[in-house]
Amino acid sequence: MQVKTNHSCIELVCDGGARYGVGHVRRSLTLTRELIRRGNTVQFYAASEHGQQLLSNINISNPSDLTPALRVLDFPYPIEEWVGYNDSIPTVALDYFGEKIIDLVISVYEHRIPVPCGRRLSGLEYALIRPEITLIAKHYHVSSGAVLVMIGGSDINQDGARVAEKLVQFGVKVQLIRGPGVEKDYQLSSESISVLHVPDDIERRMASCAWAVTNGGSSMMEMMCLGKAVHVVPQTEAELHLAEIVLEKGAVLGIGLNNLKFPSQREIEQVGQCAKGIVDGFGVKRVADLIEGCILDEG
Repeated sequence: MQVKTNHSCIELVCDGGARYGVGHVRRSLTLTRELIRRGNTVQFYAASEHGQQLLSNINISNPSDLTPALRVLDFPYPIEEWVGYNDSIPTVALDYFGEKIIDLVISVYEHRIPVPCGRRLSGLEYALIRPEITLIAKHYHVSSGAVLVMIGGSDINQDGARVAEKLVQFGVKVQLIRGPGVEKDYQLSSESISVLHVPDDIERRMASCAWAVTNGGSSMMEMMCLGKAVHVVPQTEAELHLAEIVLEKGAVLGIGLNNLKFPSQREIEQVGQCAKGIVDGFGVKRVADLIEGCILDEG
């Protein structure tokens, strides 16, 4: 069979799982859908078995008889083996901080100082927010009064139960989200905590909560886009550094389980308003524009 060449075919490789979380997989899926919406063909897959399991219920066509014009890499761990293995097409990487120089790196913040060489763009304007979040942010303003706890898709440090138990001491209703990568049930002693395993209406619950406690990755940034005040319990060093950057801007309530306290209504309103001004929800369009621009540059 003769292999066809299509300059709007993009290979997008990501990964995730219980050890690394699901943020990279989820945001790569958001980017894939945007690229497909624009008329591109995307060969989308995860690099590991755990990552593929997260995608098992996702229906994304992966045509194998097309030669990609560009490769996009989005991994939660070092990807040196993936960088430069096929230099015949340009490569775009999300959050890559290694030594190899590739065509374009896009990140929400630079993890290394001094900044690695090459063409690099960084800033919270590149946060990849799902369209479900941006849509509900425009039309849903009802508050349930509950505090939402969502420590990422995997809760890799098992902090969700500890956060929820501390919150009920403040006398509030707590909704604890058990993400798709959380392998064990939460062990809880309080009946005031509702545990929801990947609820179908997760976006509505995010938009209607009074405020939230999240990890420092995609969950935090989606809440910020919704204009919600968030206290951050980071799961990794990278999440901690990002949370510190956002805290300096006044866009989160605080950082760390030990520093968790009940905020005033004024704090909730001020922090939520600031957060919404920082994460505007258009990051996926900006990143898709840059990817398509790389294809045009090569063409």
